[in-house]
Amino acid sequence: MKTAFYLRLSVSDGDLGKDGKDESNSIENQRLLLCDFWRKREDISEEVLEYVDDGYSGMNFERLAFQKMLKDAQAGIISTIIVKDLSRFGRDYISAGDYIEQIFPVIGVRFIAVNNNFDTKNYPNGGYDLDFAVTNLINTFYCRDVSKKITSTLKTCWKQGRVIATSVPFGYKIERNGKELKWAIDTEAAEVVRMIFDCALKGWTTSTIARHLNELGTPTPGVYNQKNHHLYLRAFTTPESERLWEPYTVWSILRHEEYTVTLIMGKHRKVTSSSERRVTTPKEEQVIIPNNHPAIVTEKEFKMAQAVIMVTKMKTMCEPSVYALKGKIRCGNCRLSMYYNNRSDPETFYCSHKRKAGRRSQCSTDSVPKYLIEAKVWLALQNLFLVFRKENENARNTEKDKRRETIAKKEKQLTFLNEEQFHRYESYADGVISRETYIEVKNKLNYEMGLLRDEISELKRLEEESGETEKETDSVLADADEFEKSRRLTKEMVDKYIDVVYVYDAEHIEVKIKATTI
Repeated sequence: MKTAFYLRLSVSDGDLGKDGKDESNSIENQRLLLCDFWRKREDISEEVLEYVDDGYSGMNFERLAFQKMLKDAQAGIISTIIVKDLSRFGRDYISAGDYIEQIFPVIGVRFIAVNNNFDTKNYPNGGYDLDFAVTNLINTFYCRDVSKKITSTLKTCWKQGRVIATSVPFGYKIERNGKELKWAIDTEAAEVVRMIFDCALKGWTTSTIARHLNELGTPTPGVYNQKNHHLYLRAFTTPESERLWEPYTVWSILRHEEYTVTLIMGKHRKVTSSSERRVTTPKEEQVIIPNNHPAIVTEKEFKMAQAVIMVTKMKTMCEPSVYALKGKIRCGNCRLSMYYNNRSDPETFYCSHKRKAGRRSQCSTDSVPKYLIEAKVWLALQNLFLVFRKENENARNTEKDKRRETIAKKEKQLTFLNEEQFHRYESYADGVISRETYIEVKNKLNYEMGLLRDEISELKRLEEESGETEKETDSVLADADEFEKSRRLTKEMVDKYIDVVYVYDAEHIEVKIKATTI
């Protein structure tokens, strides 16, 4: 069991180092303080693990190092967590309280906040004092106040026409004018935007425009930005050959009013300061600045383009599709989820990306029957269970028999040595051997019996551990029996054993088994 040092610094704190104004919260200062505290305590483990979250808000507990520490604590690796103060642990009153008052006691982890003089060991039955609750509440209020101030500052900058974010719509780039940032036209990307609006003004649909761009080999905004502006906004899930234009990409460009001279900021906002969920800000609350940057299209062209965009039909109420392989079937080429057509007879799956991207996509045009995919998965599971049953039963029975045979043999030896020790005592009592000889023989026999007892104890421990493994094995065998009995796929069985099913075409279907299940 080890001790965990948890250190956190938010973006607003700033890790300013020795010469910075926020030295009190710097990572180096937190580390020094925790090390000094740890050296003076004899009741804390001598082995230390350090977890550092640099640039994470205290209102968000989905931090990489924090989640890693939590997993280690649940796995029994960590016995104590030490932080500089409660604000470094987190600034959300409710979440911080849940961890300290509910989760840590359940998994047997001690929590210490040095500057707050708080140690859960001093509260064996819970019921933490009022100071603890007030401190946590103040941390929450502080974070919310900082969030409001940052939002207010951003709005002031927006109203002055000052560019804060470095992310701009496709067709623009950021240029620095002294200390100020300004939007400038990216000539190559702007030509693509201009073409999209021209096509829309001709009456082309977004699907037609997307196919036209793919035919021309035009890179998508994501591909273009990564190659020309070194913006790594997200990791691509599709191979490079399948990073093609789709109708929604065209639609989103045609909806960007920023392609006129108007700057619109604050379109979305967080639901709460601690939430990652964002909602659209009402139009009257958005900051709109006219004549802010050079235009790619005129305001009249923008409005006319809106009129020819395909109107999204209102979704009708329908029963959700439920089937065993839901969420598992992907196109083998582009790796995107395949579309389930439950209105066809038979029910089929096809790659919607292929239909959206056009003939430049290398994905198959096949509509693959659902029963064919399910049959492939069923056969894969059947083979998996057959191989597992055959290999496991032989190995398990052989190992179990050898271990039990060894235990029986050593227990027999132990019994023999016990009897030998008794006979030696009788010989000593009858005067056949001297006291010195008896003691010498007795010590030798005791040593040999001690070794045997240790070996038997270790073998029995291994027997118990194998019993736990056998429980997991029995669970798989029970699933195999159930599978053979029902002879059908179930959602539970698929979720437990199937990772993903890649469909290349009607004749090539690849079933990936989860590596951790067997």
